[in-house]
Amino acid sequence: MSVILVVDDSQLVRGHIVEALHDAGHETIEANNGKVAIDVVASNSRIDCVLLDLNMPVLDGFGMLQQLRESDIATPVVVCSADVQRSTRTRCHFLGAKVVISKPARSGEILAAVEHAVNDPNRQRS
Repeated sequence: MSVILVVDDSQLVRGHIVEALHDAGHETIEANNGKVAIDVVASNSRIDCVLLDLNMPVLDGFGMLQQLRESDIATPVVVCSADVQRSTRTRCHFLGAKVVISKPARSGEILAAVEHAVNDPNRQRS
């Protein structure tokens, strides 16, 4: 299965997501903000997908997406956010997110989004 980096400042939310991913056979790594997550992605070529919140301290999800883009890191990103505005979704896709889902997300929705991002036939490999 895949290695998924779960990035959310809420330990409760990360726990819910990690549990769903583990139940489906995925391995997970956790980060509580975008800065920590950037360091993890840059130093770990095993990351198959990033599941990313937008509203976090230190470096938010938009900042992380921007840094991934500027660094030419092609790891697919699924954004999971309570901000469901069309402009937010558009900005996420512009910055490279493969999928944007709304919080609170059900386990099935999380798994489907991750599978879509990981198995995208147009996916560029880092």
